[in-house]
Amino acid sequence: MIIKLILLGIEIAFLTFLTSSFERKHPTLREKNRRPTLPYVKLITFVIVLVVLFMAGDYVFNKLSPLLNLVFVFSLCSFPQVISGLFSTVK
Repeated sequence: MIIKLILLGIEIAFLTFLTSSFERKHPTLREKNRRPTLPYVKLITFVIVLVVLFMAGDYVFNKLSPLLNLVFVFSLCSFPQVISGLFSTVK
């Protein structure tokens, strides 16, 4: 279980790095330059991700191959950022 938490931390760090490098390349799309059109979108999607991860976590971590496991968890980690980007406009 500790190894899985370390891998999850590495995935979140990698996602944070990708987000910051993308925002540095495209300054108009930085999070501080966006205005959300729906309040608490990121929080709601984060809660949905946690519920899905807890519901499917046993299957994902024990039954899937390590590559599919990595893809599934990485996509869940990036889901709140993508959804909040869809429901925001440039200031």
